[in-house]
Amino acid sequence: MYDNLFELASLGILGWIPLIVAPTWSGSRRLAGSAFFPIYISVLYAFGVGALLMELGPGFIADFGSAEGVARLLARREIAWVAWLHILAFDQVIALLIYRENMRRRYVPVPVQSALLFLTLMFGPLGYLAFVAIRVAKLGGRAFAADEDSVARDVAAAPDTPPTVRQMLSAFREERGVTAVALLGIGLGLLALVVAAIRGPIVEPEGDLMKPATFNLALGIFILSLIPWLQVSGFSDAARRRWRSWMMGLALYAFAIETIQQFRGIDPRFSQAEPASQIAGLVFFFVALGITTLAIALGARAFEMRTTGRRGLLALAARWAGASMLVGFLAGVWLSANQGRFVGEAGNLLPLHAVGFHAVQAIPLVAWLLAWSSLPPEKARRWVNIAGAAWVAACVAIWWQTAHGRAVTEFSGAGTATLILFGVWMLAALRGIVAWRTAAPASAESIA
Repeated sequence: MYDNLFELASLGILGWIPLIVAPTWSGSRRLAGSAFFPIYISVLYAFGVGALLMELGPGFIADFGSAEGVARLLARREIAWVAWLHILAFDQVIALLIYRENMRRRYVPVPVQSALLFLTLMFGPLGYLAFVAIRVAKLGGRAFAADEDSVARDVAAAPDTPPTVRQMLSAFREERGVTAVALLGIGLGLLALVVAAIRGPIVEPEGDLMKPATFNLALGIFILSLIPWLQVSGFSDAARRRWRSWMMGLALYAFAIETIQQFRGIDPRFSQAEPASQIAGLVFFFVALGITTLAIALGARAFEMRTTGRRGLLALAARWAGASMLVGFLAGVWLSANQGRFVGEAGNLLPLHAVGFHAVQAIPLVAWLLAWSSLPPEKARRWVNIAGAAWVAACVAIWWQTAHGRAVTEFSGAGTATLILFGVWMLAALRGIVAWRTAAPASAESIA
């Protein structure tokens, strides 16, 4: 499994070539802006660390406190591979920092920038050190100061009023294509559900109509949940068009392959009856990776927005939702590597996968209610943090329960913690409902 992670990480070189060879190309700029490859390698790294924790327990981390311990750990093949992913991820992060900053400020000519990036590729810290030295030479004492102009512009441009329900609904009209594709998926899911109820879910030799029913419904609802965030994302018109086109294309492929193959009686991901379909399954994996990347790119905008005031509650909720969504994506990678949903005696990866992604509805719901209420922003902010932290912690608890081969419904240990954490989220949601309902005039105005 660790060897597979290493091979998948080798695709990271594709993130370096455009930045070094064609730094002024628009595709290179978009690639740097998306941070796709550092995120991709970081996801692989998180999966590897999770596997090490399950295999060795958390005690091995203590060996990093001594030189002998580090040497002993890195002598193990699986730990060396995961450490290599760690290095690859941070080398790419440093490369993006250099690329973005120099393309904006032009401390050095573009050919010198490419040389710095190549130095970073080969000897990461040396490339960063050379870039810092150039910045200090150019800016002196201002080399490490914050970009006050951009911060001031961001604060001045960001309104403090959350979008109204009418404005949110207008997003679905503006994004008719993405909305139609999402509704198509929901329709296909309902169709599969009806057919399964009439004739039974099993389609020989390996099809199960409940899978396209749940998958299409879940993905369709997930995409619909993302659409209102486009209005507050700050994407340019061009970026929004690209996001729209890719999401529609990838979602259509996912809906089609899941539905058609299952109705044919073929497992679209792990087919044993039709080996040729495994190629489509591999494409399915990269399609899922693409959809997740688009969602993460949208969520990443929340980390560039201020979280003060009422509108900031939405950015704060998006940050927590993004963390949970990453857990859901890791569960999907785990599901693919595991060649199935079941782990151990009773563990099931699908609940973890679903809970991680449904944070996109659950956490922002609390934020919307509080943003439309008259509760002071600082108090509302605490409740959003409570809701987000509880949901993320519940995802971690479910992960722990699943990794040990236990059912989510087994209320002992992590299972009990999961129930309590969801109760905390429900408490925050109830607080939001009460705050919204008791602010009748203000909330009515906001909804309109």
